[in-house]
Amino acid sequence: MKKILLVLIALLLVACSNSQESDTNVLKIATSSGYPPYEMIDPINNKLIGFDIDFGELIAQELGMEVDWMDMSFDGVIASLSANTADMAIAGLSPDPSRDALFSDAYYNSAESPFYIVTKNDSGINETKDIHGRKVGVQIATIQESAAKELMDGYELILDTRDAYNVMVQELLIGRIHFLIMEPLVAQEYLDEYEELVMFELEAPELDNLSGNAVAIPKNNEELLKKINTAIQKLKDDGRLDELIDTWFNK
Repeated sequence: MKKILLVLIALLLVACSNSQESDTNVLKIATSSGYPPYEMIDPINNKLIGFDIDFGELIAQELGMEVDWMDMSFDGVIASLSANTADMAIAGLSPDPSRDALFSDAYYNSAESPFYIVTKNDSGINETKDIHGRKVGVQIATIQESAAKELMDGYELILDTRDAYNVMVQELLIGRIHFLIMEPLVAQEYLDEYEELVMFELEAPELDNLSGNAVAIPKNNEELLKKINTAIQKLKDDGRLDELIDTWFNK
C-alpha cells in the first residue's frame, strides 16, 4: 500500500510540475471586446478578432509564448494588472499617466484624433461649442473619459459613464445622452449601422497630450516592458505591424 501511495504522489508531483512549466509559457492578456476594429467577437465562431488580437498574437510569438485571452469589461482591464491576474493588457489603450500601469512604446498612432463627437443628426450639436451644458456619454476608464473630465468644468458637461459603447449608443438614440466621445474608427462602425447618427472631430486644445495606443503591464514588471518594446520595434522594422495596420485600418 505504501508503495502504491508513493507512486501516486510521484505522479501527482510530475503532473503539477508539467502544469507549472506549461503555465510559464502562457501569456495572459486582458482585453475588452466591443471596440471594433481593435477587439470584437466574430459572430460566426464566437471568437475574439481584431487588430489588437492579431497584434497580441504577434507579440506572444516574439516572446516564444502562447496567449490566453481574457475578455472583460473595459474598467476591469487595468485592474486585472494590479491584481496580477493578467500579464498585460491590449485593449486600444492610450498611455494615460493617471492609469495604474506601465506603458510600452506606442504600437499604433492614428493620423486622426481619438476624440470625435457622435450625436444624432437633429441634436443641435454641430460643432464643439454646441456641447456646452449637455450630457456626454463615455466608456469607463478610457482616454475618452479622461477627455470628458478635462472638459467638464469649462463646458459644464454632465458626465454619464458606461461599460460598453453599444449601451451608450442606444441611450443616445432615445435621447437620454446628448453626445458621445469616441475614437473615429469605432464611431464609424455605429454610423454604418444607424443612419441618424453623425460625427465630427472634438476640437479642444486641452486634449492635445492624450493620444497613441500602447500595451499596459503591471508597474512592477520592468523586465517584461523591455521585452515588449523590443518585440514592438521588431514588428515595426520587419513590416509585420504595417501589414496589420493595412489589414484592419486601410481596407
